[in-house]
Amino acid sequence: MPLVTVLMPVYNGEKYLSQAIDSVLNQTFTDYELLIVDDCSSDHSTNIIKTYVDKRIKLIINKRNIGQTKTLNKGIDLAMGRYIARIDQDDMYHKDKLLKQINMATKNNYDVVGTWSYGINENNNKIYKTEHPIDNSDIKKSMIISLPFTHSAILFKTNRLKEVNKYPEGIKMVMDYGLIVNLAIKGCSFANIPEYLTYIRYHKKSSSSKNKYLMEYESFTIQKKTIHLVSNQNRTIYRSVLLYRLLRLIRYLNMDFSRIINILIRELKILYIFSLIKTLLLFINGDKRLLFPVKMKKYK
Repeated sequence: MPLVTVLMPVYNGEKYLSQAIDSVLNQTFTDYELLIVDDCSSDHSTNIIKTYVDKRIKLIINKRNIGQTKTLNKGIDLAMGRYIARIDQDDMYHKDKLLKQINMATKNNYDVVGTWSYGINENNNKIYKTEHPIDNSDIKKSMIISLPFTHSAILFKTNRLKEVNKYPEGIKMVMDYGLIVNLAIKGCSFANIPEYLTYIRYHKKSSSSKNKYLMEYESFTIQKKTIHLVSNQNRTIYRSVLLYRLLRLIRYLNMDFSRIINILIRELKILYIFSLIKTLLLFINGDKRLLFPVKMKKYK
């Protein structure tokens, strides 16, 4: 029984797949299985995976395409490890990532441990660096603003994932954000290692306005649930963030006035507007730490 299951969902990922797999197989920590779930790829992804002769690799091929969220949940059900580490088909690990995460998780009994990350381009050149809040309290506070983790960097306790019924299958674009908020509501503990141990691939992807609208809508819906995590002193910021999300949501409706009016009537509250003014005053006065919990900088 491995201590860790590294879970990699794959769909038409042939271009960078070998680099992702190699980064897992080259870990200094060795007590793991690499569970790859292929969601009916139509390229050479499965052939690439089958070229590896390594007993740590387990390949599952879906009988039909079911999408990333359900593929992830299928992997969680099949995972043998007490912990599950996530990686996407085009991302990579630093060689010491799993070792440092397991040491952090077991020493402090954390339910979820992430890392800081580098953003890399198609040629593996570093172009960004992303820093998330480190301790449990700051991570939970920042959830009202954005996801305080890099998805491919996360290590979870497997039993905690199952307690919240895994990834929310009604969410297609930001399932990781929905999962983390559900875990926080359940009372899980969190940490981020302040080291750049994960490499996130940035490359050209077609992103339609329909997908952008769906991402904003799902984020707006998730953030409404974070009310359970917000202290009274942070309600002002919480409401202003909801208004900000609502306005971003509307801009993708392409002047569809009937839908815009319907959303405004259903969602807009006068408290949001007052809260936005108060938040702007906080920003002017220099209190930016909670407003911008995730720091993403160009790599120099």
